[in-house]
Amino acid sequence: MKKKGFTLMELLAVIVILAVLALITIPIVSNLIKNSKKEAFRISVGQVSDNIFFHYTKDWLIEGMDEDKVFDFETHQNLDLLTVSGSLPTSGSMSINPQGKISINVSNGVYCAVKGEDQDKIQVGDVVDGVCQLTGESIEEQCDIELGYTWEFDYKEENNHGVEQTFTPSCTGYYKLEVWGAQGGSSGTNYPGGYGGYSKGTVKLNKDENVFINVGGQGKYAGGNKLTAAGGYNGGGDGYTDAGSYTRYAGGGGGATHIALSSGLLTAFSPDLEESKHSNLLIVAGGGGGTWNTGSSSNWETRNPGHGGGFKGVTSSAVENGNYSYGLGGTQTSGNAFGKGENVPHPAGGAGGGYYGGQISSSFAAGGGSGYIGNEKLFKKAMYCYECEENSSYATKTISTTVSSDIPISRTPKKNNGYGKITYIGSSIDMSIQYEEGDSWIFDYKEVEGNGEEQVFTIPVNGIYKLEVWGAEGGSYSTYLGGTGGYSVGQLSLNKNTNLYINVGGSGMKITSSGGGLIAGGYNGGGYGYSGDSYNYVSSGGGATHIALDSGLLSTFENKQDKLLIVAGGGGSAFYHQSKYGNGGHAGGFIGGSGTTSTSAKVSTGGTQESGGKGRNDGSFGQGAYSGWGNGAGGGYFGGGSSVTGVPNEDYNYTGAGGGSGYIGNNLLTDKHMYCYNCQTSPSTNVDTYTISNGTNSCKNTNPIVDCAKQGNGYAKITLLEIK
Repeated sequence: MKKKGFTLMELLAVIVILAVLALITIPIVSNLIKNSKKEAFRISVGQVSDNIFFHYTKDWLIEGMDEDKVFDFETHQNLDLLTVSGSLPTSGSMSINPQGKISINVSNGVYCAVKGEDQDKIQVGDVVDGVCQLTGESIEEQCDIELGYTWEFDYKEENNHGVEQTFTPSCTGYYKLEVWGAQGGSSGTNYPGGYGGYSKGTVKLNKDENVFINVGGQGKYAGGNKLTAAGGYNGGGDGYTDAGSYTRYAGGGGGATHIALSSGLLTAFSPDLEESKHSNLLIVAGGGGGTWNTGSSSNWETRNPGHGGGFKGVTSSAVENGNYSYGLGGTQTSGNAFGKGENVPHPAGGAGGGYYGGQISSSFAAGGGSGYIGNEKLFKKAMYCYECEENSSYATKTISTTVSSDIPISRTPKKNNGYGKITYIGSSIDMSIQYEEGDSWIFDYKEVEGNGEEQVFTIPVNGIYKLEVWGAEGGSYSTYLGGTGGYSVGQLSLNKNTNLYINVGGSGMKITSSGGGLIAGGYNGGGYGYSGDSYNYVSSGGGATHIALDSGLLSTFENKQDKLLIVAGGGGSAFYHQSKYGNGGHAGGFIGGSGTTSTSAKVSTGGTQESGGKGRNDGSFGQGAYSGWGNGAGGGYFGGGSSVTGVPNEDYNYTGAGGGSGYIGNNLLTDKHMYCYNCQTSPSTNVDTYTISNGTNSCKNTNPIVDCAKQGNGYAKITLLEIK
């Protein structure tokens, strides 16, 4: 039979064809495999790169490493922060271990990265001979809290009693703390309790570290005979009503609000009990004093409860049988007790709780509790309180305000119950910056060797600043009063490192005896008085307060007024002479007030925007007139005129001296006006002289109050409104 099969030539042909096909397909397949590996490597590098970049954009930095190495994986540009590579690597190796750990080594990079089992962390290392040598350092765990996220803590009550609340951070980072103390007990809108204070500060908190918040409760009030008005949660003192022919009303003290790193009411953190626990107390806002009244609104102005907060709670005021009686505010070292306002053993309002609680008066309204920001862990801190005494020290910084609110508003004292707020502000912040919008710097009168002293303030950051100045009061004798100092305010843009020169006016001397010769005027332009015989009781004028771009007393700026920014005038002085008397003129305003007289003589007038006041002697630029035989005038942009006493047939005889004028005419100033007590107003259309008048006695105060006259020495305040 004939056998079938391939011939040798056919086999050779098939082999040749297969070889040709192999030569064509093998390189293609090989390239596909190679490109697939390269793509897998590129994707893995990108995943780790994106994870690192994600952490960087969340403001997490590598602990223990220089903060000058980072890489932007979106643009592939070296930003000199964390560098994995100056560009995407063109070669390297990748391995995946059984636990899923990805290790990428790059031959042309500075650092390598390893994404471990904990997907929230990336370890970094150095590339040594193409091998990733881990350093043990790692990017912090990813934080899922958005910047600016806020946790809020309203007053909470269970079984008619306040309760402690807890906050546990899910990320280590920096948090802004804000607390508002509670208002004292009120009886209607006519008799409000003292307002709660406000405190703020920033602190670093660790992940899973418990933070404890105790929000103060408003004091209760009672109307009737022999009833107790319970103090608010967290330290408010009890009030009490008595029996009488008509209804009495009393309020309990408002409770404090505090945040701490351990549990407990504020009283548990006293340094007298345990210093280590006291160090866990981060921040406190004091509560206001409770009201007390008999239902007669005509007596309200003399029955003010003290407001809470600040380094010193506000002292109450009341009148009892013609004698003043005060419930003192708590301070940083004393008060009723640490963390507790005083309970009353007799009819009166209860005191506010605070770092140190307020005290009660012998009757009527009580004092407010103090705040606290003294913990060294706290920075960017300050306290705000209603019409309170201010303080510029870092650990007790206190700013006075004349506004209050039913709801929690930053830097604003609060009505009703207290409040707490915690805001996340990032994993890292600039610790060197100790200021922010709303911060204020205060300048009280300073004296060296019997004379006032110029103070200098260097602008810390480019921004818009508000300047406020109060002039000093003129000297008084007995019930014959010197004129009050004026108030001026304006805003302007200032650059960092600009020096401002502040001269705060000193009050005129208050004379209690006759004779004695020359009587020195208040610092910065107050006119001196002169008493030449035993019948004359005279005094001296109050000094002006001014802020300028150059150094010097106000009187030195007559020919360089472009450097003079703002002025508040000082009050004229009073006198008494053998049943003849006169009160000093209040300071301006665009025109200072005239003195008064009990006779028909001409009165000494106040300074204006163009000339000194008229009198026995006339005032001049920056200087109140002095008298050769009488009392001194107030200093100001132009000083007031002086009077004369005991000299027959003289004009301006037996009259109080005139007050000095204010000044807001510098073109750099905006949003500006002046205020004076019972003075002449000006049209609001003239922004360079715009003057407001207020004739209520409550608007004369030894504390500096916005748009109110000043008693005692002058004052100045500079506030950062906007950072540029």
